[in-house]
Amino acid sequence: MKHCSRSLFPLALCVGGLLALFGGPRSQAQGYTAGLSPGLNAALVRLLGDHQAFTARLRIRMTDGQGKETLDAPMQFALLDGKMRGELDITKMKSRDLPALAATAARSVGMEKVVTLVRPDRQETYLLYPAFQSCLVAPLEAEDVAALKKPAQIRREPLARETIDGHPCVKSRVTVTEPDGLPHEALVWHAADLQEFPLRIQTVDGTDTLVMQFSRIRFERPAPKDFDLPAGTSRYPDAQSLSQAVMQRCLRQAITGP
Repeated sequence: MKHCSRSLFPLALCVGGLLALFGGPRSQAQGYTAGLSPGLNAALVRLLGDHQAFTARLRIRMTDGQGKETLDAPMQFALLDGKMRGELDITKMKSRDLPALAATAARSVGMEKVVTLVRPDRQETYLLYPAFQSCLVAPLEAEDVAALKKPAQIRREPLARETIDGHPCVKSRVTVTEPDGLPHEALVWHAADLQEFPLRIQTVDGTDTLVMQFSRIRFERPAPKDFDLPAGTSRYPDAQSLSQAVMQRCLRQAITGP
């Protein structure tokens, strides 16, 4: 999808937070944790069509212009009426930009499990570390939230028939034109035997190619509580303040034990 592939899913926020916490490129981390790019939460919801409540496994892969893999992130995904949840185990993620010791460092302080939550109704996104009872908070711009409520033009051009994980799919070029006139393009594989579910979504951003592939889809409504912050969660406005809290916890553990 042109212009917005990095914001296809709030994994960008998740990876950015990890980069900032565990020593990745500073400028990239700041860019990701500032919030999601305009437009692309609305476009993703539109690509999902009538599927507004489901759970699935999701694998996100990114390759650069030379075809080299720069990101491979398997996670659990859930959608409920525009709200999104992604649960990631850092130890299972591979990223060219994430330091090799990040998983070990995260595990040592109980931060290997990361949950991203997108709440358009609250105009916020969260990068949650459940075991640490802490989260980063990033705002969603009001115009981005408003975009979810406005109709868009969707054009679907069938290209081929292919099979993915045993599911017969129609591969199409899908163009979503937002109310402001900005077009987004993606290649989408709709599974005929899964209620036309978009089993794979492929977008291009500059020289990077991003592929989202779903599996084990369950068409049932997730529990609303899964999209809320647990009671007692501490909120931090940026990665620096969260990093300081992590360091303080490490110092206390070193002195008093876990």
